[in-house]
Amino acid sequence: MSTAVSGGTDLKGAARNGMLALLGSAIAAVAGLALNVVIGRGLGASASGIFFVVVAVLTVVSTITKLGADTGLVWAISRARALGREGDVRQFVTTAIWPAVVAGTLCGAVIFALAEPLAGLLTGSGGDPQVVARTAEQTEHLLRLAAPFLIVAAPCFVLAAGVRGTGDIVGYTGVQNILVPGLRPLLAGAGIAAGLGLSAAVLTWNVTFVLGTAVAAWLVVRRTRELELAHPGAERRPKAEISREFWGFSAPRAVSAALEVALTWTDVLIVAALTSPRDAGIYAAASRFITTGTLAEGAMRVAMAPEVNRLLSLGDLDGASRLCAIITQWMVVLAWPLYLLLALYSQAIMSVFGAEFTDGATALTVLAIAMLAVMAAGNNQTILLMSGRSGVQLANRVFLLVLNVLLNLWLVPDWGGWGLGWGMNGAALAWALTWIADAVIVLTEVRYVVGLRRSWARVVPAMVISVLAFVPIGLAVVLWLDSGTVASIGGGLVSVLLFGGLLLLNRSRLDVGPLRQALRR
Repeated sequence: MSTAVSGGTDLKGAARNGMLALLGSAIAAVAGLALNVVIGRGLGASASGIFFVVVAVLTVVSTITKLGADTGLVWAISRARALGREGDVRQFVTTAIWPAVVAGTLCGAVIFALAEPLAGLLTGSGGDPQVVARTAEQTEHLLRLAAPFLIVAAPCFVLAAGVRGTGDIVGYTGVQNILVPGLRPLLAGAGIAAGLGLSAAVLTWNVTFVLGTAVAAWLVVRRTRELELAHPGAERRPKAEISREFWGFSAPRAVSAALEVALTWTDVLIVAALTSPRDAGIYAAASRFITTGTLAEGAMRVAMAPEVNRLLSLGDLDGASRLCAIITQWMVVLAWPLYLLLALYSQAIMSVFGAEFTDGATALTVLAIAMLAVMAAGNNQTILLMSGRSGVQLANRVFLLVLNVLLNLWLVPDWGGWGLGWGMNGAALAWALTWIADAVIVLTEVRYVVGLRRSWARVVPAMVISVLAFVPIGLAVVLWLDSGTVASIGGGLVSVLLFGGLLLLNRSRLDVGPLRQALRR
């Protein structure tokens, strides 16, 4: 099968970059799970809930302080390279980084100053008053401990995105997916073993940003110099023009990104505020499994964004459409087996964190089933963004955040005639409905706003193969045999082998050639 989906599309390069990003994402996923296991087994469900509440606040705030500059740099630099404007790259990086530093400094000061009332809001008022007071005190201390690191968190992400925009997928993956997340479980484990408790866990989450920022800065400077030396005659546009172009794209994305990460963490915060830190810790562990499972989507996003941007900049909608259809197929091949395993063997999987975490098995199943639909829809967010419709995405995020909050307030608490009192399972259902709605909305916009037609002919075979390999065996193990760890591992291994065999038998129906070549390189 040809590795070109249109005359100018580098499918082999996209596959190679995708596999590099996938490898890095897999390492990050393993590191993230290892950190969750270290926190869960080392500190228990209640302490895990406090940890994830603090991480949620810091993640939302650090995303705000990026000001959309990370996605802006990927868009601006890849576009400049496609249009022969390599002389603009240095100014794009400078334009992006300093506002993020200032925003991080200001927000860090605000979090430090308002840690006490914020902690009281997030720990709720139910249960034993003494326990609630101790939880609020711990949360306040941890927020103040982490606040100074907001100065470097956003620059770490922005500079890494600059590396990615220059085409250095290896460097980007090394910082974003290996260095920063890889050190966290090692340092956290050492800190907890030394008796430092939650303080060690929160410090571990944040201190890696310092090293990540330094390495990313070195990489982006080196790559920028290489581009300038390779294109010495490239024109350099005025700073004001570059700034208007960059922030015209990035400003709507700043709000959109903040809303997106709020969507990811709102349910954890609501569960913590309206139920208990224990339930929040259990639910957060389940939901982190789901975000860990997005490694295929993230890898494909890293690989496809510059190429899609190039094709859209050149007006090649047909090439972009074919590339996106093939990458959606790859996403299904890579992600559906994982989510089917999570849905079918949720009881055994949640026991990895400890016995009390098995209460989150139902929530994990609901979340995993929803992600099957999201992965099948494809990486349409990237298409929407790279086509310059960041304002459309912003409107989507406002609607979805409102929807998510209302669903959580209805499904999670027991408020008599209003709340249904489903706790963490209600939060899982709210999250699932929100992200399925997001997938449907963006898929429709890509078709009718961007004008990019999507074909399901490449995607359906991958979906059918996944279902045939995993569902019958999984249901047999869960319903007729045993839902324990041993039986689940056995059933999962048999399904994986069957899945590999079905892929081999149906390779003529799938565009796996470029992926196979990338794996061999």
